[in-house]
Amino acid sequence: MRPTRLVCWHRLRLHRQRTKLTQMEVSERTGISQSMLSQLESGARSPSLTTLATLGDVFGINPLRLIEVEGDYCSLSPAERRATRTEEEG
Repeated sequence: MRPTRLVCWHRLRLHRQRTKLTQMEVSERTGISQSMLSQLESGARSPSLTTLATLGDVFGINPLRLIEVEGDYCSLSPAERRATRTEEEG
């Protein structure tokens, strides 16, 4: 059984891109280092609840939208992710 991740990296990147912000701009607005944001977006690190709340504020969303649930996008295979991404952008 693989470990459950608190946050879906794809959602972090998606919401950052939707707000048309660079990692550096998010860093400046949040005080979270660009390096940490990069690690969060790659799935290498998981944020604290405080960080989740801060990112939610910057993206203008409920921070719960960043949390992965079973069967979510992050649980999909790479091919399924591509198909989902195409449908979302469609």
